[in-house]
Amino acid sequence: MRTFLTTAFTLCAFLGVVAADTVIYQEDFSSYQPRGNQQVVASGHPDFAHALEIKTVKDADGKIKQGSWYKGGLDTRGTEVLTIDYWIKFATDSARYAILANDDAIKSITVTQHSGGQLQVAKSMNMEWQQAGKVVIGKWHHFRYVVNCVRGDFAVYVDDMETPRVKDISYRDTRTVSLTRLWTLGSESSESTTYLGNIKVTAKAVTQFPPLSLGEWPYYVRGVAWAVKPPTSARDFVDVAPIELTTSAGSAIESTRAQVLRDADYLYVYFQMYAKDMALRTNEVVERDGRPWLNDCFEIFLQPDIAEPTYFHFVGNSSGGIYDSRHSYGNRDNSWDCDWKAVIERQASSWTALVTIPFAGVGGAPARDAIWGFNVGRENPHSKDVSSWTRLGNFHTPKEFGKLLFHAAKDERSTEVRTLDLMNRLYNLPARMAAIEQRLTLGPDASPNLVVVQERLRADLAARQAELAKAKSFTAFRILLEDVQKLAVATDQLELAVERSNAYFAKGSVGLRRGYASLVLSSMEKVADNQSNAFPLIDSAKLRLSGNEYGSFQIMLLASPGQTIGSVKTSSSALSGADQRPVSGAKVQVYLEEMV
Repeated sequence: MRTFLTTAFTLCAFLGVVAADTVIYQEDFSSYQPRGNQQVVASGHPDFAHALEIKTVKDADGKIKQGSWYKGGLDTRGTEVLTIDYWIKFATDSARYAILANDDAIKSITVTQHSGGQLQVAKSMNMEWQQAGKVVIGKWHHFRYVVNCVRGDFAVYVDDMETPRVKDISYRDTRTVSLTRLWTLGSESSESTTYLGNIKVTAKAVTQFPPLSLGEWPYYVRGVAWAVKPPTSARDFVDVAPIELTTSAGSAIESTRAQVLRDADYLYVYFQMYAKDMALRTNEVVERDGRPWLNDCFEIFLQPDIAEPTYFHFVGNSSGGIYDSRHSYGNRDNSWDCDWKAVIERQASSWTALVTIPFAGVGGAPARDAIWGFNVGRENPHSKDVSSWTRLGNFHTPKEFGKLLFHAAKDERSTEVRTLDLMNRLYNLPARMAAIEQRLTLGPDASPNLVVVQERLRADLAARQAELAKAKSFTAFRILLEDVQKLAVATDQLELAVERSNAYFAKGSVGLRRGYASLVLSSMEKVADNQSNAFPLIDSAKLRLSGNEYGSFQIMLLASPGQTIGSVKTSSSALSGADQRPVSGAKVQVYLEEMV
């Protein structure tokens, strides 16, 4: 089974009852009280009567007075999809900003106009921009931002509400938790005029647990719906949101979808696999436990205990050949058999597989709220595509499987309680933080520089622990997870510095007195920063050379932890022989290789 990379990650889900959009803010400026360089004017547009004029002007002494508008205090907690609709007219080419959306002071969505109507959307805090087509200066335009608050990304529509100008754009600052503020500005450097028309913000709340968006980046967790009756065809999966399998290049040439259901005794996976030429699917492997992955095949990976590296692998092709195996600690057991089945149907340009796996065959039915590792894939030699739900380098990488949540048919707990429980079981942030805290303990002889680093990391950890106590949303947990991972890396680096300090800068050592250690190494030694503790402390070099022979060595200068070496000046004394007398005609060259 081949290795590959894909652009999607993760799991399985179902469609619940979709809640109607709730309007959480609306403004038509009919009774708006203007402030600063604002005034309410007639819009001149047939769909709305009033508009807000926002001007940036120069006063008598030439100073710029920048116009602005904002709306704060939006409550978008518990929202899965937020839609921001508004009308805007850039009356002057200098009018720079469309409506911006922030998480208080955190910049989240930034859309600007420049260079004669060219729109651009900020992709990060590092001045990365996505071009978004043009608008006409002096003309009304209808803008819409559709924001997935769980994933933390958005699409921008302008006039055409069917096709986005840009989509799948992450928040400018990924620390955004929820959007609370809308605003816009006039030009900050020259006179400008902008008009705002009707504004409406609607929110669609999370109506199922976990929300469908959690099955995508960066979470990859989905819930498994209960089947009303054992499914027998595609009709029984009509309410199940499909998993779209992707390749490393994006969409597969011949696409694949998978849907998942369960009942008390079985897991059901329904595959729909498109194939341009079904006539190619002949002479395939049909014997049990053959090699169906040599043909166009589906694959399923199940890991009932995500804390253990044991998982089960199921494969089937379009001719009904099936294979199963049990994997544990890198060992594959092909003799393991499960009483599972795959019902195959072949159509003119596709084939389907309805897979039924008994829970009894993989260790028993999942407990309430159990989390299993899961992935589905397809190997298609005819299109040369290897596609998967999860992003990984090899199918057989259980730590990179997605996650299935086997929730109860009914759960009376609040969404906040269920969110906290799920995130703690998935990521176990309290335990991760406790492990970091335990490691952030230096001995009494630690250098002052290392103590400063330790205290900074302790303060960062305490701040993250305080945030964890208040975390209620998936987004907040995602940000905390990233922060804890960074803290773990920083703690690794501190431990490396402690080892280095103990090795090269002990009390009374030359290294401590100088502020750097001098290590003599063979010229053949390749030095990497994370290997520097492995080198013996040798501060003198000896070369045995005969007539007309060349030799060399390298010296690594290692700064005391917390210090840096700003510059290095090199020189050399005369080359001496075994008798300590200068060698006539000898030449020595010393040069700086690199600063790390």
